[in-house]
Order: sequence, then C-alpha cells, then structure tokens
Amino acid sequence: MTNERQGPTAQQQDIGQQEPGAAKLWTVYVSEAEKYDRSLVESWKSDMERLLIFAALFSAILTAFLIESYKSLSPDSGDLTVLLLAQISQQLAASANGTTFNVPPSPSFAPSAPSLICNGLWFMSLGFSLACALIATFVQQWARDFLHKADMRSAPVIRARIFSYLYYGLKRFQMHTVVEIIPLLLHGSLLLFFSGLIAFLIPVNHAMTAIAGAVLAFVSAVYCTLTLLPLLYLDCPYRTPLSGGLWRASQALRGLWHHRHALRETADESAAFDEEALTSNSLHGETMVEAMSRTAVETRSKRDYKSLVWTMKSLSDDLELEPFIEAIPDVLGSTFRQNAYETHIRGLIQNPETRLLLRIVDLFHSCNTGLLSLDASRRRMNTCFKALWAIGTISKPASMPASNRWDMDSIGSDNQALDLGDICNKIWFPSDSDIALSTQAVMLWSVFRAIEPDLREFREYFATCSADQTNKEEVTRIQSYLFMIHNKFHVLQISSFWPYSGPSDIPHLRDVLDEYLFEIPHRIFLNFLSRSLSLESPPYRWQKTRSIIRVFDALPIRLKSFIEGKIDDAVLGQLDKLNGAEDTMNMAWIDESIAEMLSLWVPDDNYRIPRGLIMLLNRRSSVLNQQFGDWMERSPNQTQSVKTHLWNCFQKMLLAQSTEAQPETFTAMWHLVFIGFDDFRFPSRDPFESVLTTLSMVECPMPLISCSIIALLKVQILWANSVSNLRMEDVILSLNHPLLPTDSGIQVPEDLCLMPNMLEPLQSGQNLLHHRSLEASLDVITEYFEYCDTDTLPYNTIQTLNTIKNRDNFFSGRWCLGAPEAPIHATLQIRLANSIHAIFVTGIFMDLMDEILNSEFWDLYAEGMKTQEQIDVHLGLHRGLYQSPPSIVPRGNLWPWLEDASARQKIIDAFTGYEGKLTSAPDSARDILPRLRRILRGIDCWHVKVHIFPVHPLPVVENGESRQIQSEGRPHEAETEERSAADEDRD
Repeated sequence: MTNERQGPTAQQQDIGQQEPGAAKLWTVYVSEAEKYDRSLVESWKSDMERLLIFAALFSAILTAFLIESYKSLSPDSGDLTVLLLAQISQQLAASANGTTFNVPPSPSFAPSAPSLICNGLWFMSLGFSLACALIATFVQQWARDFLHKADMRSAPVIRARIFSYLYYGLKRFQMHTVVEIIPLLLHGSLLLFFSGLIAFLIPVNHAMTAIAGAVLAFVSAVYCTLTLLPLLYLDCPYRTPLSGGLWRASQALRGLWHHRHALRETADESAAFDEEALTSNSLHGETMVEAMSRTAVETRSKRDYKSLVWTMKSLSDDLELEPFIEAIPDVLGSTFRQNAYETHIRGLIQNPETRLLLRIVDLFHSCNTGLLSLDASRRRMNTCFKALWAIGTISKPASMPASNRWDMDSIGSDNQALDLGDICNKIWFPSDSDIALSTQAVMLWSVFRAIEPDLREFREYFATCSADQTNKEEVTRIQSYLFMIHNKFHVLQISSFWPYSGPSDIPHLRDVLDEYLFEIPHRIFLNFLSRSLSLESPPYRWQKTRSIIRVFDALPIRLKSFIEGKIDDAVLGQLDKLNGAEDTMNMAWIDESIAEMLSLWVPDDNYRIPRGLIMLLNRRSSVLNQQFGDWMERSPNQTQSVKTHLWNCFQKMLLAQSTEAQPETFTAMWHLVFIGFDDFRFPSRDPFESVLTTLSMVECPMPLISCSIIALLKVQILWANSVSNLRMEDVILSLNHPLLPTDSGIQVPEDLCLMPNMLEPLQSGQNLLHHRSLEASLDVITEYFEYCDTDTLPYNTIQTLNTIKNRDNFFSGRWCLGAPEAPIHATLQIRLANSIHAIFVTGIFMDLMDEILNSEFWDLYAEGMKTQEQIDVHLGLHRGLYQSPPSIVPRGNLWPWLEDASARQKIIDAFTGYEGKLTSAPDSARDILPRLRRILRGIDCWHVKVHIFPVHPLPVVENGESRQIQSEGRPHEAETEERSAADEDRD
C-alpha cells in the first residue's frame, strides 16, 4: 500500500459530474455504511489486540514448559557420566582383585512415549498460538487498509461505490469466517497444552495425572456446553467460535431433510404446502443472529412488560419520568400491537410497585411548584393530559348499538374500562385548554364504562323484587355506591339524592339509577360538544374523541330541555364568530359540534323549534349538511334527519296558525328547503309534498316569502318525481303527478306501454317523463316570475332562481331545469312572455332581468344566427317530432320553444327596450348586452326567417357576393340580415 496522496482520475471526475442529483442519496448510504463498517472494523481490531496479548502470554508460558520437556527427547549427559563412573569403579575393583573386567556395550537411547506425546502436543500448541498471533496481525493491517481505501475519495458517489465494492469483497473472500477462526486456533492451542500436560505428568505421578485429566475433562465439557447452548437457546449469551459453524451445519441438514420431505409430498397438497415450504426455506437459510432477532421480536410480551416495570421503578426523578409519560399516547395510539401495549399499561396501573396513574398525578402537581418555567410547566401539564387521554381510550366504547355491546363486556377482562374517577377529581382541568377538555371527556367516559355493569346489575335487582322484598343492607350498599358515583360526575351537575330511610325511597333510587345509566353518557357528550365551542382551536384529537364518546342511543326525554338549552347557547354564542371568521376551514369543528347536537334533538308533540335552531337556519344553514360518523352504524332514531323533524314542526305550526310563525320562521323554512333534503340514498318527495299541501291550504301571512318556498318545494318534488323510476309502473305514475301541467305541448299516449315500434318502452317512458318535467319546471319559473312584477321582490329572488335552474340531477345527459327540449304549450308560452314583459317594463330590478337573460331556456337562441343547414341538422336530431311518438324525443337537444307569435312579440318588445336602456348604461352594466343581442337574433333566425317545419324546404341560393334565404311574405329579408351582421360586428 502506498502512502502517496492520489487525486481522482478523469473517469472518477466524470462520474461525479454526471450524477450530481444522486449525491444526496448516496450521502445517506455512505453515512450508514461508514458507521457500520467502522464499527465492524474497530471491533475486529480490538479483538485482535486482545488475542495478541493473550497469545503472547500463552506462548511465553508454553515456551517455559517446552524448555523442560524437550530435553527428554535426547540422552541425558548426567546419566552418561554416572554410567562412565560406574564402569571406572568396576575396573578399579577388578584390578584390585586381579580379575578381568569386560566393558559392557553402551545402552542405546529411545525417548519414552509420554515424552513424545507431550512434546508433540506442546509444539503444536505453540505453532497454533504463533499462527493466531500472525493472523491477528494481518487482520489489524487489513482493517486499517480497508478504512484507508474507503476514505480515499470525498465525492459521495465515488465513496459509496468504493464502500460497496470493498464490503462485498469482504463477504466474497469470507473475511468474517477468517476472523472467527483466529480465536479457534487459540482455543485449540489451549486444548493441546492441557493434553500435553497430562502426558507430561504420566511418568511423574499418577495422582497428579488424574487431577490434570479431570481438569481437562471439565474444561472440555464446559466448552462443549458453551458451544451447544446458543444452538438450543437463542437468547443464551454464551458461545464459542464453533457455535457458528455448528449452526450452519445444522441449518444445512435441516434444509436437506426438508427438501427430501417436500419431494415426497403429493401434487394435490402442494397449494397449501408451497407457502409453508417457502417460509420454512427462508428460516433455514437465516444466520444465528437473524434467528435471534426474529425470535426476540415474535415472543416479546412478557419481557416487554418486565422491561417497562423495571423502567418505571428506576425512574425516580420527574425529569426522567416525563419522557416515559410522553411516550404513552404514541404507544397506545399506534395500530401496531396496540392490544399488547394496552395490557402492559393496565399492568403498570395495577402493579403496586409502579402505580402509573399516581405517578402521572404527582408529575402533574409538580407543574405548580414554581420550579419550572411557564413553558416547561405548560408542556409537562399537556404531557400528563395526553397520557391520561390515551389511558382513558383503552376500553371499548360504551354507547354502541345494543347488538354489539354485551359481547365484549366481561368483568375482569382486558377490555374492562378503567375507573379513573378518583384520578379525575385530583386533577384541575383548565377551561381554555383543548387538551384538558378532551382528556376530561374521555376520562369521564372511561369511568362510566367501568361502572355501567354495576348500574345494570342494580337496575335488574330493583326490577326483580318489590319494595317490600328489598334488603336494607343491600339497598344501603347501592346507595353508598351511587353517592360515590355522584361525586365522580359532579362536573356534569347530575341529580343528588337523600339518605335511604325506607321502602318508600326505592322509586327514587330507581330514578337515580336510570338517570345515571341513560343520561350520563349523553351529558358527557353534550358537555364536551358545548365546551368545545368556546375554544379557539379544535379540541385535542377532535375526531377520535368524538368517535369514542359519541352516543348512539336515543336521547332520554328528561334531557330534551337540556339539549335545547345547549343548542341555543351554542348557536347564539358562536354564530358571530363563525360568520366573521376569515378561515372557515379552521372553524369547521364548531359546525361539526353544532351538527352533532342537532342530531340528538328530537321534538316532542309540540311544534316549538329552539330559537337557536331558527337563527342557525337563517344565518348558517350549511351546518345542517354536516356529515359525521358512519351512518350504517347509527340507530334508526339517529339516522332520521333533523331536517325531517324541522319539516314536521313547520307543518304543525302552519296548520295551527301559530303566533310563533314569525318572518324569521318562514325565512328559516326557505333556507331549509334551499339546502335540500339529506337523504343518503335516494331523493324523496316527503316531507316536501305534505308541506306544499299545507302551504296551499292555509292563508300564509308572508306571501313574498312563501312564494319562494313554494317554488323551491315544487322544484324539489319535480326532481324527486323524475328520478328512481326503474319500472314502467313508476314512470306512468310519475307522468300523472299533479305538478305536471295539464296544458302540455307533449301529449302522453294512452297506450304508452303497448305502443308499436318501441324497442325500449321503459326508456321511452323515461324520456317522456324527462321532457314533461322540464316543461313543468318552466311552469314553476313562470309562476314565480308572476310574483316579481311588483315593487317588492319575493324573498331571496336571485338565490331562488339559481336554485331552480341549477338543481342537482342524477340523469346522464340531463340539462338544468327549465331548458325545454320539446315543444311547450302556447298557454305556458304566453304566461311566461307576459310575466317577463311585466318585469322588463317595470325596469326596476336589473339584477333580476340579467338573471332572466342568463336562464337556460334562452341558451338555444343565445347561439345567435344559424344557417339553414345548421337548423336542419339540429332539428333532425329530434327524429321528426310530429311524425313519431313524443316519447322517443331524445334528451340533451334544446328545442326552439317560443313558437307562439304573440308571446314571441312580447319577448322581443321587452328585450328590445332593455337593449336600448343597456346601450346608454355604464360599461359595468353592459356585460349582458352581447347575450341579449344574440338572443334577439336567435329568435329572429328560428322563428322569423325560417319555418321550423316548412311545407316546402326553403332553398338556399348562393352567389359570388352574398347569400340570401328566399321566402314568400318577407320582402325585407336582405335588410334584416345586413342589420344582424352589423350587430354582430358591433358586439
């Protein structure tokens, strides 16, 4: 490896310049890879340093033993000296005795077997130890080289490529395995040393040999145990270098067995087996660390709880406890493993060593000690409120439909609610805090959920026994329990009761039980809604809190005056804020709160409507169109719209000729029909037809308001009469509706169902009903125009006309109401022309006249001049209206309906006069002038220049200079067309 600093090559510079957009992406990779690789390499280096130290010490000790043991492999010089001295002594003795001494041959030397074994094992041990040290030195060098190469370039893209290249090189050449083998060499060296020690002690002393053998056997057994334990128990902290190898071998054997077992499976069972086999194969290929991670995640419930208990016990300071409390809402609010965490939180609450709720209360009270800053105190207080809110949502809703309620109630189960009444009374809830409001509502709801089974049990007790059969002690116990409940719900201002004095008090206790059982949930809900209106922002977890405490049962009768008072307070207190708000989207929760209150309001036999509701209709009627909750889950009482109740009240008020029918009442009725009828499925003619009948029967004191109401009611009824006719019988019944005009330009055939040449009778009948409905809507507009020729217009004239013209429809290809697509009876043409003429002659209300000119029934004429060819094409779409039954007239093609000459002249006179007035008007008032002139030219084109159904087609004669339409009885046709062309140029 060279130490020279090298700059980037030209190719690397090109890569950095070509991928500038990927720099941020690869920077993240480099950050994570560098963190992982540096941690891995540093761990290797530290391991190698420890191995080097141990190997050095061990080699030194082993060398000392070898110095003594290797001598046994060669003859001992001391033994030879003793042998020679013995021979000399024998020779001297023989000379003294005069005998002859024969020198014995020198004995040959052969090392003993224990000596050979001992030295062989120890020399092998020394070799393994030195090899371990050498490889450890190499690993340290390789690790430094790896980091150096990875840090050579600064460009993120290049560094990322280098990191990836080097890391996968490590995996390719199994460097992880090499690092695991190094400690194995050292362990093998120790094993060889102990084995050689036994061989060394055999010729010395058998007792010492036995002791050394026992030590070796014990160490070997422990080593084997430490090797096998992590294979059996993945959470075992012990392991040896052999554990990884044995794990891979065992996984390979299991995979082989599984593969052979899978081959024996039949093809019929492969569908269910393949998925299991895929999962099993993926498990067989995982490493020991991956298996440990998977097992730790899959089986964690008890360990998690023990960990949380230990954490709570170790958090002795408020600063340490606050982050833990702050995490509770996130834990209980997550959808992942929510039930498991609910169980853990319940355990922390019930465990006397943790006392979670009391710890939260103590943390809340620490906000008022004055030791914290204002912001820190407010933040800690909100943390406690959010945690209590989350704890209060643990149990399931109380006021669910009866069919779904009792299957989840089991006393003592994990779904049982927590009685947070005592905690609720120990905490102060600021009135201006959105978090405190939601927390208090949810905590009170949880208290009610906890006591609801007991209340129902007490109610059944009083229902099964008479007053004389009651047990005084039992009744006293029930009374004390109810007194405790009264203290828990004192913020709701529920009724109090006197001490039990005898059987005569039993009816009172029954009433108290009914009030607590049926009124408390409604009071909690209404208290939350009414208090939320005074806030400047939506309450904490607004939608979730409402869905939790929403009441599905019918409102008790005794709460009728209570909810009417809440509605009055809510509307009178918030209308000015809502109507003056710049950002109405941020005030939507106020509309939703009022709408929720209205959904619970059910009038009695009296027709009185709350004053606040009348004001709401007049000033913010859109609130009644608010949608909330899931209507499929509501009870029948709740799905019945508040609008239906209002219409019933209005009808009773009209029939009774009540003095409460003030102008604001009629204007509220107009706004109610203006916003429509909220049926979730199909439109309905009720209650509009009944109200329309009532208005027609009684003498209305407010004719200018009632005429607008009647017009809107008729349009709603016509619209409902035109839709959802899926059978021929329904079509025929709708064609006989009394609102369809008797004098019609389209006659309904008596044998509609049996007419020949009709391939689709139902579709033909629907088409006919469509055209008759458009004709009827024009009749409604005409009738309404007849009220507009006085000095005072009807109530909200322009809005009423816009509603009539732009009524929503469900027909494909259906145009706005009032735009004829078939002939109109002459009587209706004359009535409409007279009413429009009267309005234009009066000339007071220019907005109304502009609105009339913008009406859809002028759209065909507003297209201006047309050629004879264009007219023929347009009329051809009607497929010969007078030659074929009117029921096959297609939809969507406007009809030139102004055929009556006198009616047409009235319209031309009125529009011509208004044209002259607009010509001299300011520019701002002349926006409608181009459309007015096009309408006049269109009328002239359709009804003056040509006949719609001429006996003989009018020839079109063209020459090089001009184009004229020749016709008898119209000598000034060329002048008329020149004037029209000049008008177009002027526009």
